[in-house]
Amino acid sequence: MIKAINSVVQNATSAGVSHDVKTLVNGVLCMSSLLENTPLSIEQAEIVQLLRKSASELNSMMTKVLEQTNPNQHSVVYNAESFHFVEEVKYIFDTFKLTIMDKPIKAQLVMDKAVPSTVRGNKSALNRILNNLLHNAGKFTENGSIELHIKNKRVGIGNPILCFEITDTGIGIADENVMNIFNRFTKFNSEGYGIGLATAKELVEQANGTIKVKSQVGIGTTFSVTLPFEATHFAAVKKSIPLSIKSLKGKKVLIADDDIVYKKYLTTILKQYQAHITLANTGKETLQLVDNQHFDLIMVDLNLPDIDGYNTVFNIRKKIGLNAYTAIVGMSASDADRQKVAACGMDDILPKPLNTEGLTLRLQKVLEHKKSVKKQISKVENREISPLKFNKKLDTKHLEALYGDDLEHAFLIFEAFLSESLPQFYAIYDALETKNFKEIKALAHRFKIAFSMVGLTNIEKHLTHLERHIFNYSPLQITEILNDIADNLRTAKPILEKELSKMKCQYQSKAA
Repeated sequence: MIKAINSVVQNATSAGVSHDVKTLVNGVLCMSSLLENTPLSIEQAEIVQLLRKSASELNSMMTKVLEQTNPNQHSVVYNAESFHFVEEVKYIFDTFKLTIMDKPIKAQLVMDKAVPSTVRGNKSALNRILNNLLHNAGKFTENGSIELHIKNKRVGIGNPILCFEITDTGIGIADENVMNIFNRFTKFNSEGYGIGLATAKELVEQANGTIKVKSQVGIGTTFSVTLPFEATHFAAVKKSIPLSIKSLKGKKVLIADDDIVYKKYLTTILKQYQAHITLANTGKETLQLVDNQHFDLIMVDLNLPDIDGYNTVFNIRKKIGLNAYTAIVGMSASDADRQKVAACGMDDILPKPLNTEGLTLRLQKVLEHKKSVKKQISKVENREISPLKFNKKLDTKHLEALYGDDLEHAFLIFEAFLSESLPQFYAIYDALETKNFKEIKALAHRFKIAFSMVGLTNIEKHLTHLERHIFNYSPLQITEILNDIADNLRTAKPILEKELSKMKCQYQSKAA
């Protein structure tokens, strides 16, 4: 199994890593997580733990390969966090040992006593750096040993600076090639060094660290990495106890996802809170269900077949029916468009997979926020506030159907459109100059819902038509359509700004 996984990762760059592959990896993660919570022997628990860790690392590798397919996304920013450093490194090394278990290699992890148990820093970058360097050592070592030695270069004064030395007894690197090993796709033999070392170097430098290499042909190689971390107290990284979602007891939850494994994972977790689960496989099926019954929570995968998650949620919100104020969260195994998430009416977007604790915490936050919003809506309804009045140059019927008297929702959407979506949309004209019609199609798809949400349904129709038929048009026709949109925007933008200003005044007076 490990060999098969490694083969997939090694060939992923040429074959392409699809959403479907990540979905399968997420399935392994989810099922191993559920298995971990069943009665197991000590040995079985350790095996399942390593299985989950292996799947997690594979998921990270898949993400890394996907990044490499886009040359503009080599640098990835990760948030600093407090974590159990020693525990994390042991997981990484134990997982690595599984990949070389069929070779006569002694793998040893040595950590000096001065290495802190917990630190604050870039956990994701650390994970990728060590994995890339260890797997590189495993690739070019057939027998002998591989050692990871970690020491603290700054003890007792200030924040720790940790030094990692990965030493192998592999084939080594010739002197004339040492200077080039961090170049992407540099090859000195049939195996090649690929992108792993180049990525490791980039991540080290992003973290303000250093990386060096010493090697002798036929003797082996040592990579030395130094990374700065912040000192943190153990209490800062204690595992929190999952919160109890009491509001889900006896409530109805709709899970819309075509991934059987992930639906099973979510169902198993949510049933612990005594929720009643309804399942859907497609966007069309989801819309049929919400037309006929009320749900307290709706969870929608963004990559649903037939109607994607964005448009499914958009259609739920615009109907103002039984589920007008239901909490809705999106789910995605890859990066989601957050402007689009907000524009279509989702309350949050959840990465796939989330562990039980992470899922519980995020849903708790969404449900509590929704409860607060419903109270505000109730107060507004008790004051007998009439529906919002929009400028007649906008699609007023559409806007009134979308927002009714929900001033807060309308205000937030108009504000997000003017401050975030519209400035980003203008990139479509840069794509027009370079005749990048594929990018124009992508931007039309990305922003059409946003225009609809502020009543510019005429522009939405233009973008929808452009998205569907762009490759049937001549460059001149595409230019005419985009120039027409630009003319409409010059007229519409001041109107939207006045509407936002008006809503802001109303919102402030109601708050008072």
